[in-house]
Amino acid sequence: MTVIERVRAGDADGAARELAGLTPAQRRDCIAELKEVRREIGEKWWLKCDVLQALMVAGAGCHTAASAAAWLSTGGPGFRQDDSWDQPALLTVIESRPPEWRSALVAKLAERRAASWATRKYQLLEHLVLTTGCDVPTSDGFVTHWFPWPDLDVRVPPQRDRRRDR
Repeated sequence: MTVIERVRAGDADGAARELAGLTPAQRRDCIAELKEVRREIGEKWWLKCDVLQALMVAGAGCHTAASAAAWLSTGGPGFRQDDSWDQPALLTVIESRPPEWRSALVAKLAERRAASWATRKYQLLEHLVLTTGCDVPTSDGFVTHWFPWPDLDVRVPPQRDRRRDR
């Protein structure tokens, strides 16, 4: 089966396996058909969640880092749902890309407006920051999701009691 056939069948893992054997040019050749599948899903995306997840995986594997960030963030309402960002096939495809590509993806995804962030999107970015060694994004969206984590070990100096300083 081809990448597109795997996507249409809703097989995200199979799409990831098919992508592994493609050259960059062959991956680029899939983009037009992936866009067509995205249009076909339309407004009833919740009826085809498996196809949507496979589409998310294939799109991430076929685009440049900047285009993949746009694809993952604006590919329709289902792409923004919190349950798709941590699927193993997506991580497999992203981790198969060179570190420079992954670092660029982090930077581009972190630039997206904070309102579109899902917790699992943040966790994917955090994972990529840790595994690539790229700079930690300083965008509002990333910082907003980074700061409130309860297990975060941030040493903040206690507030000084100004009354005692008089």
